[in-house]
Amino acid sequence: MKKLALFDFDGTITTDDSLIKFIRFAVGDIKTIFGMILLSPMLILYKLKLITNYKAKEIMLSYFFKGINEQEFKKVTQEYSLKHIDKIVRPQAIGKRIKWTLSSNHYNQKG
Repeated sequence: MKKLALFDFDGTITTDDSLIKFIRFAVGDIKTIFGMILLSPMLILYKLKLITNYKAKEIMLSYFFKGINEQEFKKVTQEYSLKHIDKIVRPQAIGKRIKWTLSSNHYNQKG
């Protein structure tokens, strides 16, 4: 049996929300601004709680990353992670549960 450890990232492991910052990093400021204007009706629906957070993020990610291949997406996520994630990670989050999970080998047990 394989086990999987899942963690809430933005606001729990990190001190900040990284989605918009990642989009800006990946596509640039102009495309981000233009996209946010086009997506503003969806963002209003989200703020009014008429669509879920999950659905809003799905629409946003689909808009900004449609057509990008997997290798290219992995490359930009790795670049973003190396340049930005360490700055917003809560040290206590890494020091406690994540290190315990990694040392317990929960993420990589063979069934």
